[in-house]
Amino acid sequence: MRDIKKIIITILLLLNIIQVDSQIRSGVIQYERRINLLKRYPEMKMMLERRGGSTIKTDLFTLYFTDTSTYFIPALDVPQERGMGWFTTSNSYQENLKTKQRLMKLDFLGNFVYVEDSIKNIPWKYTENKRKIAGYNCRKAIWQKNDSTRIYAWYTEAVYPSCGPDGISGLPGAILGLATEDGSFVYFAQSIESKEINLDNLTPLFKRKKVLNYIEFKQTVNDMISQNDRLKGLLRNLLWY
Repeated sequence: MRDIKKIIITILLLLNIIQVDSQIRSGVIQYERRINLLKRYPEMKMMLERRGGSTIKTDLFTLYFTDTSTYFIPALDVPQERGMGWFTTSNSYQENLKTKQRLMKLDFLGNFVYVEDSIKNIPWKYTENKRKIAGYNCRKAIWQKNDSTRIYAWYTEAVYPSCGPDGISGLPGAILGLATEDGSFVYFAQSIESKEINLDNLTPLFKRKKVLNYIEFKQTVNDMISQNDRLKGLLRNLLWY
């Protein structure tokens, strides 16, 4: 009986080693983001319908990752849809996974604001729901942010470290799918490439003169909203989660 137990334990250890060795620990994930403008801006429904055309705004983003750092940025050299840019934001995130600190480059009404903050600790609830995204098996987790906001994430343990689009992470692997419950915001990975990444090449994208902490930034936003209530909808989109 002891010999059988030893064999089982050895097999489990070997399987665990194989799984760790097969994890992608450095590479690039390409995401597509789709925003339903009618759901995101219900107060602008008449204006959006009057302008005609699609009310779905699509953008592409790239996540570069190693086991120590991640960079999430808008895809370079991709033309933007004309006339729709002001409806959405293109934020960037630089995260240090060792210190748990991040630098956010926020698209703030046509200008960029730099905000330092710690990586968000999200109380995810795991489910048994699974799906395949970009060829990888993923498991679903749920974040009940508040009474009116629930966010779904699909993550894979085949890609390490814990990372995801728009600064959302905290799961045992990379988030390949991310969506609000009402479908107003949806991210899905389109491709994953395992490769060595030199993140030093991306650092110049985060050059800044002034950096706010998160408390200072929130106060700035609240002051602007108090002065012009019509900005509330646009500023709500700045950090959609």
